[in-house]
Amino acid sequence: MAVTTSSTLSALTSYIQRKGLSVAEPKLIYATYGQKVTIPQKNSKTIKFRRYERFAPTTGAQLANIKLLVEGTTPTAITPSITDVTVNLSQYGSLAQYTDIASWINEVDVDQNLMARNSENMQQTVDLVYRDALMSGTNVFRLTDGAGGVSGAARANVIGSINAPALDKAIRKLKQQDAKFFKEMVGASNKIGTSSVRPSYVALIHPNVEYDLESVPGYKSISDYGDTSGLMPGEVGSYKNIRFVTSTLAAVFPDVGAAVSGTGKGSTTGTSADVYACLIVGQEAYAVVDLASSAEICYVPASAKDHNNPLGLWASLGWKAMCGAGILNDNWILRFECAANA
Repeated sequence: MAVTTSSTLSALTSYIQRKGLSVAEPKLIYATYGQKVTIPQKNSKTIKFRRYERFAPTTGAQLANIKLLVEGTTPTAITPSITDVTVNLSQYGSLAQYTDIASWINEVDVDQNLMARNSENMQQTVDLVYRDALMSGTNVFRLTDGAGGVSGAARANVIGSINAPALDKAIRKLKQQDAKFFKEMVGASNKIGTSSVRPSYVALIHPNVEYDLESVPGYKSISDYGDTSGLMPGEVGSYKNIRFVTSTLAAVFPDVGAAVSGTGKGSTTGTSADVYACLIVGQEAYAVVDLASSAEICYVPASAKDHNNPLGLWASLGWKAMCGAGILNDNWILRFECAANA
């Protein structure tokens, strides 16, 4: 008697995993380290920040010029100085459409998966809006070699990867401007081999820069922290007064640096170095601003028929938001541009 096997009575289709596959999600870092402000509705889409500049304690560099009062003499009055910083908000958004049939016949839940992608897209886009606003700073170090050479010259001169002498100069520069640290010191624990982390500025970097950072003498990974309870979002390690956080959303300028021939530096085309814009920031160096209740996920199912979609042939999914960012103190944010080893 012949036995019919599965090779004859084959399955109509493969088993379907009805849960959609995960996608890569970059860390959102630029929204995290700025001063957060929300403008109430029915006010404006522009916000103004005001700083009253500090009074100079002396009239000159020498101790003899300290403002000494002369008995019975009224000192000359000084004129207070103010600085205004304006941030303008713009509206951003995205729209996707898909047919009713796509939802009916697809074994994977189309609505659920596209809703998740839509929400992620909104958050990532807003973070990039903030990032790009911070690229306008004039406080710039461009690494011209791997031994501490920094310059404010053209980006075409960048060829150095991140290194200890250049980081020391960045720390010195921010300290000279009295930039505020983000965190108090993280204390050491009684675990063997752990150490404390100093009060620090925060550096927002790309993972390709982190790769080079691991070789910098004095760099410590978060695994070497004595206490990890105070870790910042996305933090990977520290060097002296700088704590580093990474994201693939960090700015990269492909093929704009110096020639890479014989240097081992990464390049999109193999000709000129890709330049990574690392932002080293102090507390309150910049602000991220949104308009109250302006961020919205918009979903119109195919079943919502109207004159534009009378047969209910497609669904719409999107988002919109009003936001902006601005540098509050250019002295407290340093754009540290470098190459990275391939």
